[in-house]
Order: sequence, then C-alpha cells, then structure tokens
Amino acid sequence: MIEFLQSTIRAFWELLLLIPIPWRFLVVLLLFMLVFPWFVWRALPSLIFIFSHLLLICAKVLAYVLLFLEYLLTQYIRQQGRQPPNFIYIYGEFLSGMVSTSVEVTQQSKKIFDYAIKKRWLLRRGWFVTATIILAFTWYFRPIFRESSIAKFIDGGVMWWYSIEGWGLYSKRSSSALSSPAPTKFIQAYYLAINERQYPTAWNCLSYEFQSNRLSWSSGFISYVNSLEIIEQVNIKKISLEKQTSNSAIVKIRLQYLMRNTQTQSELKSVRLWLVRDAKTRKWMINYFRFV
Repeated sequence: MIEFLQSTIRAFWELLLLIPIPWRFLVVLLLFMLVFPWFVWRALPSLIFIFSHLLLICAKVLAYVLLFLEYLLTQYIRQQGRQPPNFIYIYGEFLSGMVSTSVEVTQQSKKIFDYAIKKRWLLRRGWFVTATIILAFTWYFRPIFRESSIAKFIDGGVMWWYSIEGWGLYSKRSSSALSSPAPTKFIQAYYLAINERQYPTAWNCLSYEFQSNRLSWSSGFISYVNSLEIIEQVNIKKISLEKQTSNSAIVKIRLQYLMRNTQTQSELKSVRLWLVRDAKTRKWMINYFRFV
C-alpha cells in the first residue's frame, strides 16, 4: 500500500514537471483552492455526520447489551429475595445518559451538515485571478525586492515548494556525502542533489558570498532554479582535484547535460569550481564556478 502511494505521488509530480515553473506551482495552488473549500464545506461535514451516526449506533447497541445484562442481574438478585444495590441503578442511569449524549451529538452534527451544505464552497473567480496575479508578480519581479524581508519570504516559499517537489519525486534525504571532507565527493553529491531536484539542498551548498552575487543570481534562489529547470540531468564524465588547502580547494569536472525539453545531450563542458570551508560547520561550499 505504501509503495502504491509513493508511486502514485511520484507519477503525479512527474506529470506536473511537464508544466514549466512558476505555472506548475500555480496549477497546484489553484487545485488546492478548489479542493480545500470542497473538503471543508462538503467532505468534512459529511464525514462528521456519518461518524456521529455510526457512533450512535455503536453506543445504542452497547447500551442495550449492558442494560440487558443489568436486567438479568437484577432479576437474579430479586429471585434471591434481596434488594438490588444502588450502584446498579446508577449504572443504568449512566447507560441511559450515554445514549442521550450520542443522540445529541448526532443532532448537532446534522445541524452542522445542514449549515455547511447551504454554503457556497466554490471560491469566487476573483480569488483565482488574484492568486494568479500575485504569483506572477512575485516570481517575475523578485529582483526589485533585492535582499529585503519580502525577498527572503519569497525565496523561502520557493525553497519550500522545491523541497516538497523533491520529496514527491524521490522521497530521499540529503546525501551524507555533502559533508564529506573530500572535495570531489562533495561535488558529486552536489550534482546528485541537482539530478534529484533537491534544489534547496543544492542552493545551500553555495557560499553566502556566491548566493549574494547579483551578477550570477539576480533573483536569488529563483534565478538559480531557472538556470536548472532546463536541465533534466547532469552527467559527470570526469572529475579531478586540482588544488587543496585546509580551507579551500579547486575541482575541475567534465560534464554533459541532458536537456529537459529536447531530451538531447549537450556538448561536453569543462567546469572549474572554487570551494571554501564553512567557518562553523567545516563543510565544503561552492564559492564560485566557471566554464573553461
């Protein structure tokens, strides 16, 4: 069952990948705006109503069985010429109260259901138009916010989206090789994260100075994602360590891109990457790269 759910989720995300970003996110957002109100105003009240009826039936059956046992016990005690103790009568009142409570719960759930069924569950068209405009504005006009709080909020939302997308496709955690002391192992893990669409993880492999380079990433994380969206897979053909010190390293790789739209291989490219160690975590970070 779990494998079926995982394969279904992955098939859903692979289908979504046919839609370019940010419209892929917009499709999911609009679907959510359709499904969530329906769930709140139709599905959830129906489930509550059905559950309360099942609860009432179970409570009644249980109460009748227990009351019948109480009747048999009372009859037996009276046949012995004794008076039934008071706790038996308290017990009977408790069972009666249980049934009454179940009936009241069912009546209240019926009122909720009747109220919800009269409500308009479909959002008005203006909500969908507004969502589309806001999403398009925040995506394409991200550079004007620079490094403000709004920009960080936008980048955080986009990173959250890609984290969910990466989980939906691969359901994997970040590779432990990203913490490897070997620069070549770190670079291989970095491109593996890209191939698995774990873009937030890959973005966090860049140093703060490189992330803040507006010439490379004018819109921050969004620019980084846009540069990777056209690539289906990165194939490393050769990797070599050119230089390494205690806090820096230079790695050269030969790679080839499988392009997403055309499904064709690019020409072999040589890339040189400059790495630095993070002062706190002591992990390698990409400080700059250049095609050579």
